Amino acid sequence: MTSRHDKILALCRGIRGDERGSPAVEFALIAPVLILLVFGIVQFGFAFFTYNEMLNGAREGARRLAVGATVEVAEARALSAMALDRNYRFVHPDPAPAANTAEVTMTVELSLSEAMVLSVLPLPDLITGRMITASVTMYKE
Repeated sequence: MTSRHDKILALCRGIRGDERGSPAVEFALIAPVLILLVFGIVQFGFAFFTYNEMLNGAREGARRLAVGATVEVAEARALSAMALDRNYRFVHPDPAPAANTAEVTMTVELSLSEAMVLSVLPLPDLITGRMITASVTMYKE
């Protein structure tokens, strides 16, 4: 006859030795973190792409201003140089620079919430209310 102590030890060995399903539990614990990390990387990459497009557009607009084009023509050229159709906002210096200044500046802004491609998690206004800004300054020719 086995003692009660031996039965408890046998039961503990059985529980401790059974590891079936432990990879599934580990995956279930780690998968949400990994998925959020991947979505974050994709989102950052898209925001960086948007910034580069804005910088390219600001560069094209500043180039037009540098050769004497009007602000409207420069803004139209900047918009056509940007690949994405978004609600870009052009920032004009206040007060406007004098006609005899040697430099021109084109600044383009876009709300971060408009630049987002993935909305996996609701983000606080602290993040979504921020602006992506691209500014280029060139010398007049």
